[in-house]
Amino acid sequence: RKGTMGETFGHVVPGVFYSVIALLLLLVARIHRDDPSQALTGSRKPRSWFGWGCTVTAGVGLFLEGAGGVLHSGNFFLQLAHETMYLAFLLAGVSAILESRGV
Repeated sequence: RKGTMGETFGHVVPGVFYSVIALLLLLVARIHRDDPSQALTGSRKPRSWFGWGCTVTAGVGLFLEGAGGVLHSGNFFLQLAHETMYLAFLLAGVSAILESRGV
């Protein structure tokens, strides 16, 4: 059925999101090669990078899921399960940004 929700686009967006988050975590871990356990708990700069990356990608994902719902059925909350996942990552990103600032 062409033109329905759940096709390739609906799986590419989360896949790209998780790939970007994985690359951000890999970058942060490479910065802390000597002690990877300090990657997100050590200095504040990597937490800020991770936080902004997570917040931006989750925000884009949340927007695209909502826009897809509006275009498909006029309901922003059509894909509520996916939107909840993106919202959780968005909040994790905001928390990382606040932690990087010492809040």
